[in-house]
Amino acid sequence: MSPGLKRNPASVFAGCQSDVVVASDYLPMVVGRRKGTMTVTYTADVSNGSIRSFLNLMLRWKGSLWKKVWRELFLWMAVYAAINIMYRFMFDDAQQRAFEDVCALIFKHHDLIPMTFMLGFYVTKIISRWSECFANLAFCDTFSLMIAGHVRGTDFKARRMRRTIVRYICLCQLLVYRDISMVIRKRFPTLESVRFAGFWNQNEMEAFESVDVPNRKYWVPIKWAMMATMEARKDGLIKNDFAVQDIFKEILVFRNKLFRLAMFDWAPIPLLYSQVVALAVRIYFIFNLLGRQMLVTDRYHDLRGPLMTYVPIFSILEFIFYTGWLKVAEALLNPFGGDDDNFEVNWIVDRNLKASFEIVDQGIGAEPAMMKDIFWEEKVPEPLYSAETANTPINPQIGSAVSYVPATDHIEMVQRITSDGTQTETIPVFVRRDSFESTESVLSNVKRMIRNRRGSRITVSNQNSPTPEDAKRLDKELIV
Repeated sequence: MSPGLKRNPASVFAGCQSDVVVASDYLPMVVGRRKGTMTVTYTADVSNGSIRSFLNLMLRWKGSLWKKVWRELFLWMAVYAAINIMYRFMFDDAQQRAFEDVCALIFKHHDLIPMTFMLGFYVTKIISRWSECFANLAFCDTFSLMIAGHVRGTDFKARRMRRTIVRYICLCQLLVYRDISMVIRKRFPTLESVRFAGFWNQNEMEAFESVDVPNRKYWVPIKWAMMATMEARKDGLIKNDFAVQDIFKEILVFRNKLFRLAMFDWAPIPLLYSQVVALAVRIYFIFNLLGRQMLVTDRYHDLRGPLMTYVPIFSILEFIFYTGWLKVAEALLNPFGGDDDNFEVNWIVDRNLKASFEIVDQGIGAEPAMMKDIFWEEKVPEPLYSAETANTPINPQIGSAVSYVPATDHIEMVQRITSDGTQTETIPVFVRRDSFESTESVLSNVKRMIRNRRGSRITVSNQNSPTPEDAKRLDKELIV
């Protein structure tokens, strides 16, 4: 056994053969794991829109705006102060005038760089890619539940089959993550470390390495899982071919998600665009070191202002917002990296393997007996609330136009008036006002009546509307 690894006897199930690897048989040394978490969760702090929630949000440090920009802001302020001191106390009159001319020139043209447009479009594209990556992280719950439902049996053979199939799927995810995430690569630097972690055994690793192809071999564990599914069908563990088809579809869905992640890693945002945005923001604030200086001369009133402020407050705010905006894009550019807001890929790998084994192994054949629910005698069940939330108002979904009530008892339904002001011949239809609660029924009855009377033609006149007696006669023909 390799140094740094210890056997976990509690995780070895009785009756398992020696060539069956259980994920927790070996507890590998933690390699490349960061202290704390990478994904910063603050949802509970913004459960409502109070000022307290806002303050709690602003005072957080991990993953915050302040943590991202404080070093660059401190450096920018230090350089700004040094330039201002040189201008006020070290330059002579001629040098001061030349310096003021340069500052005025930069101030006049500093807004020619479309910072808002460039950053807005860039961050939008980055967040769109980040959302796509998040949607394709590939959790194995659906697939594992399908395996647990279709591969039945509590004996050793059925249990081994279920565990092997889901382990192959988790192995495929790990192989993809090793190639796109430096965090996972540091944790599993070699295929041997993957074996010690329990994702495959020695025979499987040798079979994987024996596949001699020039491209990446992510498809090998997928193929193994499909072949194992066919073996389960052949052995009678899966009852019909439709179940096999469903399992294959779910395997391919899982595989396609991992393939999209690999494609996102292979073809990132064009380097040229990232360089343009990052360079534009830095150059903009480098020139602002001169363009935003508070001058002591009266030649340029725009640069001096009515008050002599030694601290460029609004320039500092602009630096925080623009630089923070850029940091958002830089942090999300590679969501599988090691920043505070990157995905918890280590947790995803661990969680998928644990959840898969728990789903296909725990409680098989020990489902609870079906009994009457507590709402058995109630036609309309009324769920309970805690005492704290019993008085919480509820806004049900009833439709925004339900409250409309027509002003008259009878509504005349006619054809739409055309653009030339004429009206086609039609049948006047009257509907009771209390029938508006069943709009679909009214419309279907109107269509049916028009079809039945397609041969008859009644001219509708705005001056001579049908009488109430006609309405009552037609009303009887409607089923509302």
